[in-house]
Amino acid sequence: MQAYCLCVPVAYLLNLHKFHSLATSNGIPLAGLVLTEHHEPNPLVLEFCQSAIKNGLPILHTPLSTFETAQQLANLSNEIPVDDTERADQVTRFVSSHIDPEWLTQMLNGDEPRTIQAAAICQSRGIAQCVLLAKPEAVLEVAKARNIELPVDLEIIDPDLIRENYVTQMVELRKGKLNELQAREQLQDTVVLGTMMLALDQVDGLVSGAIHTTANTVRPAFQLIKTAPEYSLVSSIFFMLLPDEVYVYGDCAINPDPDAEQLAEIAIQSADSAKAFGIDPRIAMISYSTGTSGAVLAALKHQTLKWLGVPMYLFFQISIQAIPPIKQFSALPMSSVLVLCCKSEQQAAH
Repeated sequence: MQAYCLCVPVAYLLNLHKFHSLATSNGIPLAGLVLTEHHEPNPLVLEFCQSAIKNGLPILHTPLSTFETAQQLANLSNEIPVDDTERADQVTRFVSSHIDPEWLTQMLNGDEPRTIQAAAICQSRGIAQCVLLAKPEAVLEVAKARNIELPVDLEIIDPDLIRENYVTQMVELRKGKLNELQAREQLQDTVVLGTMMLALDQVDGLVSGAIHTTANTVRPAFQLIKTAPEYSLVSSIFFMLLPDEVYVYGDCAINPDPDAEQLAEIAIQSADSAKAFGIDPRIAMISYSTGTSGAVLAALKHQTLKWLGVPMYLFFQISIQAIPPIKQFSALPMSSVLVLCCKSEQQAAH
């Protein structure tokens, strides 16, 4: 929810409780109070505000006028400079505090330096309970060489000690397609082993890709977990984190040339994924084409709304050239889904 900063002259400070009550009654959270004009508030007046201050409401003072202050705040950039590591760390910790800490995520390629560092950060910040699939001594050696501090509760599992536990279950999941000898051989791949753990609900997700291709990462999921019953395909998404909003791009890795029905399914999957991460989705269909694209989008919208049963989502057709972040992704397919996290429908339309 968006919070608001209130700018008022010092003389109005005695009405603080009225401002606060009015904002609360209208469901408007106050992020802070800025007192304007040259003279600082009287200490006795500030004493009157102690209850608000104790409840966490920041109160600042500036010699600028109310109008000048409002202009300055309106033009204030909320981007974090690359060298402001302290604020970046605060933002990261705030985000991690709103994530379910019970998520158990396993990271494959457990002895790869970037994977080890990511696991250490996620574990220490409470983003997820991480499991590294790797030889413990290899992880410790890399961590020591890279000066990475491993949290004491970070779990490291030696694949050689658990691999045999999944042979019989893998044969059962792929009944008629492989025997125990073949299953044992495939389980040498930590992607396959990790996917088996995911298929059996022993973990909530897996992270791969540092040294594996997309195909090698998703193929075991197709074979062992399979497509959800209500869908005919599997799609992928990218989360693009911008200063004021989040874009979810789909599908950029799995389905290279979807038709209208498949793109409608991808749109629903992308929106559902966005909702799972707390994003209120607005769906935009983007395309390079111009001539008959209107007819394609009409068919697409009809198919999607028919599946949903009710018009839950808001659709737009957007020129791919009009969205700056997309220009940087030449690998985007000709027809794609863009899920927007916007403050209003007007923002999405623009």
